[in-house]
Amino acid sequence: MNLQKTQNLSNVGNISFNGIIDPSTRNFAKKRLLGFNPNRGKKGNQGDPGIIRDLELYLEPNEDNEEAIKTWINKTFDKKNVWWGNKFEISQVIFDAAVDIGYRNWFRGGVLMPNNEILFVPFDRTEIGLFNMNTKTFTDGPTHGHGTGAFSGGVSLPDKRVFMIPYNSPAISMYNPSTGTIVNTIGHGEVTTPHYDGGVLLPNGLVCMVPARAGHVGIFNSTLNIYIAGPLITTTATGNLFSGGVLLPNGQVLLVPFNNTHVGYYDPDTNSYIEGGQVPTEISSGLGHFVGGCLGRDGLVYLTPFNAEKIGIYNPSNNTWIVANDVPVVNDITTEKYAGSVLSKTGEILLIPYNVDGYILYDPETDTYNVKGDGKGNDGSRNGNGHYGALLTEDGTICVIPHSVNYINFYDNNDNNLVDPNTAYSPLFNKL
Repeated sequence: MNLQKTQNLSNVGNISFNGIIDPSTRNFAKKRLLGFNPNRGKKGNQGDPGIIRDLELYLEPNEDNEEAIKTWINKTFDKKNVWWGNKFEISQVIFDAAVDIGYRNWFRGGVLMPNNEILFVPFDRTEIGLFNMNTKTFTDGPTHGHGTGAFSGGVSLPDKRVFMIPYNSPAISMYNPSTGTIVNTIGHGEVTTPHYDGGVLLPNGLVCMVPARAGHVGIFNSTLNIYIAGPLITTTATGNLFSGGVLLPNGQVLLVPFNNTHVGYYDPDTNSYIEGGQVPTEISSGLGHFVGGCLGRDGLVYLTPFNAEKIGIYNPSNNTWIVANDVPVVNDITTEKYAGSVLSKTGEILLIPYNVDGYILYDPETDTYNVKGDGKGNDGSRNGNGHYGALLTEDGTICVIPHSVNYINFYDNNDNNLVDPNTAYSPLFNKL
């Protein structure tokens, strides 16, 4: 593999990620809490058991804890815990478009904040979007002032601010939910646009920004408010290289290939870029392969097909692709299909429709999938480019981020189970 090393950033802004929650603070009479393990804090000090909405992981992602994290995920997202069937239910919230017309390209990705609000990351929209999960209401946040195509994806920081990934924006911006303001905006110095597309909170507390055309991984220290140009990407590919990243249990970040011919890795311990396996032609034969992905309960990474013909299944343990058993992505068009995916409570992968009318619910255990949708735009992309990304919420439902529609979809498999609230806030899942 092609490995480049530059300065070591592993000790910059170190933060311990461990946590524990008190099950007595949740109602167990009617719902079952998945994944609770009072002994899961394996390394470092355990968190305050009275804090539900903390930003700490169960275990710190690193090579020592990799297998323990995989075991926890495997037990937490398990369809065997379903009490009765697996229904596909979509509820919908229409939000007021105010003076905006067309609902075009508004948001790309979202972040669950500790106050149980969801920040919709603004793309072409001038304001951030805020959705309160408790009251099910949408409001406009502050104006960011960085033009169209400003941000793509976001990261929840340890201090509860939200870091928005600069796509075309010449500056880095963070939203402070405590004050309701956008703060600490600095320039990052990148010239070629789009700069970055998606990001991940690293175990050392820094932010990894996934390179679109920046040419190198971007690193940001939110404590010191410093932008750092990380390792260069060695590739012959052109256009946007990657779209979205997935934090792995070993602490590395898998960079999801868009036009790049190979999977990429960022290793925060060595501050290095590592080239992974080449995208097989039987999975994707063109450009714009994938947009985002998610970590499965089996430790594999499931990459969301944008222009790819099939779901991308990648094994980060041995850097190999797995070609699913004759499971193409079935729809009526061949390009710009899905943008982002989420691991559901049952261990199935939910693919988010970008330019198709319907969701894909993929079951890795049986290597089968179902197309979910009524063809009327109630669940898919009525106006085209309908949704971009999704996230797991505190109660285990999945919030689908609106891109070019004025409604917010919520998917629930109706299994009557809750996830541990910390699961939704974990950087393993709370990202684009």
